[in-house]
Amino acid sequence: MNRLSNDVTQVAKTLSEDTSYFLRNFAQGAGALGMMLYTSPQLCAIMLGVIPPVAVWGVFFGKKVRDLSKQMVDELANAGSIAEERISNIRTVRALGNDELEVGRYAHQMNNVFRVAKHKSLMQGIYYGVAMGSGNLGMVTVLYFGGQYVSEGLITVGDLSTMLLYSVYAGFSISALLSYYGDLMKAAGSAERIFDLLETEKTPSRG
Repeated sequence: MNRLSNDVTQVAKTLSEDTSYFLRNFAQGAGALGMMLYTSPQLCAIMLGVIPPVAVWGVFFGKKVRDLSKQMVDELANAGSIAEERISNIRTVRALGNDELEVGRYAHQMNNVFRVAKHKSLMQGIYYGVAMGSGNLGMVTVLYFGGQYVSEGLITVGDLSTMLLYSVYAGFSISALLSYYGDLMKAAGSAERIFDLLETEKTPSRG
């Protein structure tokens, strides 16, 4: 039931809302980088130099986010299973006097959920923090080197102002694309669970 509700919802959101968000930011970033290349190829190359290391780092952390997302959903499913079984058999639990024992089992499972969720939140915070910071780093780098180019007479103040405007669009787009990748990794974990369910081999009936 958990896979048919939470996992399907996560995948549907990524394939609909998040994908349109990705396409919009990809087009915006590509257009901004194209105009930067036209205005000053040197500054555009500096801006693009920020992308490869951040992309490699994003892939590494994205996989961690995916694994933790999958693990947390599994822990939540286990907690729901414990609660459903105990509540549906409450008469037996009460007859055996196991109220406190079953409450303790559920509390232990919820502590597992909290532990995984805390770790996931930490990883997501680091991931999205660096994702947003990478865009800002690109803008600051353009401003620094652009100021030097202006002082050397390689570009005009107007060109620098134009480059800063385009770098803002490009920086926001890079940050948004990295954020989308994190959401995509969470959806990948959910999709893996869904396909595990869909690919379960049928048990032949005796008839």
